Amino acid sequence: MKGTITLTSLKKIPPSRKGEKRIFMWDDKVPKFGAYRTSTGRVVFVYQFRMHACRPTERLTIGRLGSLTPEQARSLAATAALKVISGINPIEERRAAFAAAEIDESLLVKNFVQHYLTNEIGAKKRRSAKNIRAVLERDICPHLGDRLISEITVPMVEKMLASLSERNPSAPRRALIQLKAMLNYAKRSQRIDKVAIEFMTPLLPPDRDRVLDTRELRRFIEAAHDLGGPRGDAYLCLLLLMKRVREVARMEWREINLEKWIWRLPEARSKNGKSQDIILPPGVIKILERQQPDPLLRIGPVFTLDGIHPVTLGSKMKAVIDANLHRRAELAAAAGRPMRPIERYVIHDLRTATATFLQDEELNVKTDVIDAALHHISGQNKVQRKYMQGKYVPHVGTALVQLEQAIDNIMADDDAWPGGRDLPPMGLQEMRTRVAALRAAWPKTGDKDDDESGNTG
Repeated sequence: MKGTITLTSLKKIPPSRKGEKRIFMWDDKVPKFGAYRTSTGRVVFVYQFRMHACRPTERLTIGRLGSLTPEQARSLAATAALKVISGINPIEERRAAFAAAEIDESLLVKNFVQHYLTNEIGAKKRRSAKNIRAVLERDICPHLGDRLISEITVPMVEKMLASLSERNPSAPRRALIQLKAMLNYAKRSQRIDKVAIEFMTPLLPPDRDRVLDTRELRRFIEAAHDLGGPRGDAYLCLLLLMKRVREVARMEWREINLEKWIWRLPEARSKNGKSQDIILPPGVIKILERQQPDPLLRIGPVFTLDGIHPVTLGSKMKAVIDANLHRRAELAAAAGRPMRPIERYVIHDLRTATATFLQDEELNVKTDVIDAALHHISGQNKVQRKYMQGKYVPHVGTALVQLEQAIDNIMADDDAWPGGRDLPPMGLQEMRTRVAALRAAWPKTGDKDDDESGNTG
């Protein structure tokens, strides 16, 4: 069939039958532009061409009637004809465009994040993999997920960081660091040519200056006692050893020299990647002995509920601590010893509180010993980092004994243990009510109060 392809003439094309040749109508305006009707009655536009006399004929499907009018299909056929004359195969060009689209899909931030987490972070078994995933999926993907990694610009990132700063002061810094790391990986793996945000500098969040005062420390110790069990004891050891959550919560018996009671904090669980020897003070030794009285059974995790897995001290346990802390403060007020409302604090603030406590005139522990107790290595040169830690082991041991004695004095005060040393357990509803009451005036950060990442300072 031949003629001008129009809506009227297309009605004359009979449907194709399965197993038989299709019946085409060829246009008399644009050579090789044609149409046929499928067995279901749909009209399909095509353009037929040959790239070279010795090459076979090829057929480009232009589209269907309904999606295209005959005039639009004719125009597309004319464009394809010009490409053939120029030596461009329109079918191969379309395939290349589809392939490029598939590549682009993999380079969307939300898709590339998963590739990066698997092939870079997971492959290298990064200790902080969980936190990196959280930042990328929680903070970056919601803002930039539908953008190509090659399209990320400074204004886009600035807008994202401004939004994150409303939730938490430190969130923008974490997001920028992880986004730059991912884009630098994309550049190294030749997926992008340059990193547009390469010279953006992460803003440091304001230093936390929250220091728990003596009465707050007293209430915290009482709350840890009220929590009881291995988790309550782990919280007490956090305070007495000036350590981070995961450093103590995941302590194992094999890390402790039970003859000398020296604990070697392994480098794998230390934030700075360096091991540390700590001479345990008497109070901590009693706590540890309480976990497993039989020396022959001291294997596996020290603080455990089932003998196999270490305890977790995340946000749920922090809520229990806060509920008990609120009850103790209420009991102190009822006994005529009210205290000011407890401002927002995180477990990591215990390190700041004890470090400040050791600097008190009465204890007067030197700053370098306090830094060694906190296991800080900033400001040290290579020689100091390698040799000086051993020098401070006895000094830190003495400082921890002084800290323990000072805390014993705090708990010997008349203000201690309002309502008695042992209080009845709280019900779930009372616990929720007390947590809400304690935190009512706290700023909303959008982050959990604490976790076991150990990534704070």
